Amino acid sequence: MNTNTTIKKRIFTMAMRGNTAILTDSSNPQSTISFKGENLSIIGLQLLNKLLESMPTQRLNYKVAVLLPHTVVIPTFENTRNAWIANGKTKTGNDIEPAKLHEVIRLNELLRVKGHNVEIFDQSKLTSVMYKSFTRKTWELMDKIVPKAEAEDCNAFMVQ
Repeated sequence: MNTNTTIKKRIFTMAMRGNTAILTDSSNPQSTISFKGENLSIIGLQLLNKLLESMPTQRLNYKVAVLLPHTVVIPTFENTRNAWIANGKTKTGNDIEPAKLHEVIRLNELLRVKGHNVEIFDQSKLTSVMYKSFTRKTWELMDKIVPKAEAEDCNAFMVQ
């Protein structure tokens, strides 16, 4: 008996630094989508929304894994989106700028319609060797586009 135990999966990985966000695709490693803008969290959401918009609505015969920096993962949680949309504020009471709230509302609708095909992962919490490998390669590509010395990346922060 010959059974195929291979799990089919397509993996998209995001990296953000300076004013640039990139998204790589495991099915076409030479292809990269990039966005530029003033606010990394907004362009990260725009890039995620663009990916989700391009996906079909019908159920796929494989999962799409999206490996995101922590700052973009936060609004992918349904309870976080619902709170942000209802209040226009973060859970800690900070105002959400209108452009970011607009992208969160779009994300909410896209995940409602297409979320059955998507698995979203926080890059800072990955345990899969395969996922870590894709993440490392995407950040190495980001190093070529926006070198570390030129700008902070979305995962860099200082505790004062």
